Amino acid sequence: MSQPPIADLCDALGDRAKVLPGPFQRFTGVESFHGPIELLQLEGRDQALKDILSTPGHNRVALVKVLGEAPVAVFGDGMAQLAEANGWAGVVILGHVRDAALIAPRKVGVLARGTYPRIARDGAHGLEVPRLTIDGVTFQRGEVLVADADGVIVVLADALD
Repeated sequence: MSQPPIADLCDALGDRAKVLPGPFQRFTGVESFHGPIELLQLEGRDQALKDILSTPGHNRVALVKVLGEAPVAVFGDGMAQLAEANGWAGVVILGHVRDAALIAPRKVGVLARGTYPRIARDGAHGLEVPRLTIDGVTFQRGEVLVADADGVIVVLADALD
């Protein structure tokens, strides 16, 4: 499946293209990526994300919502290595990463809100969830995330046919 530019998809699909609110920083040279989404919700601790990235990615994209007020990183170079080695198309984190310089050469898309040097080791174990609501917009397993220089959207898989 080819990836049309997000601006064109938004024009063609209107409200069926759900825009993931930014801003995001890009942490690798992978400018655009897309794939079926896997949804995770973390409350600080990063183990659930590490667990899912340890499985075959099959060109999926992990969409991660980080709960809590305190800034902590939930993704670092070790997870970037896992995502790349296991065939994940990308990771989009509504939270922070660390090891930015080490993540940069990886061949997997990585977007996040920013960096923070301390990684989360405490807190409840995160969950894979069938749906996530972010700023009033609900994203569901089975949808496809598309990211490029203009931002991030989520659409139904048949919208890309």
